[in-house]
Amino acid sequence: MVTSTKHRRPFKLIYFEGYIDQADALKREKYLKTHYGKMSLKKQLKAATAKYADMKVAEAEGFFDASGFVPNMGHHFILPPRIDNTFELERPEILLYAPNAAGDMEFLGVEYAVPIENLDNPGAPPEGFTDGLDVWEINPNLSQWQLHVWIVKENPDGIFTAHNPSIGDGK
Repeated sequence: MVTSTKHRRPFKLIYFEGYIDQADALKREKYLKTHYGKMSLKKQLKAATAKYADMKVAEAEGFFDASGFVPNMGHHFILPPRIDNTFELERPEILLYAPNAAGDMEFLGVEYAVPIENLDNPGAPPEGFTDGLDVWEINPNLSQWQLHVWIVKENPDGIFTAHNPSIGDGK
């Protein structure tokens, strides 16, 4: 067990892929690190969260606006029971919304949140997407690692960049 994951025990198995041999497993890992592999993960996430295009669905599941409008991020609708030590691709802890030109709330993307037990020694960021290209940030106010993923609203600064200038300041 590596030091960066030691403090996150006990582990919960959320996804499993089996391979006949190491060569097949390495082939799959290499694929997931390619542009096409990343796009397949994005497609999987978009399919799993498509129902949240209707904010009423999110609210019916228990998500609530915990932030109000945050410039360049939107509203953060959170589901506290999902916040645990596990990154689950298809079960984000936070949904991001912002009002569109008509004033209706538009689904923008998701955010993952993983608690940090000790901010003085947070360890390595969680294993999220592939090849360390995701950008986990520490939110010291909430003692969490957080990762934004702009799966609906294009972010000119990158899919994993926390702030999305295309959302604006809400004015």
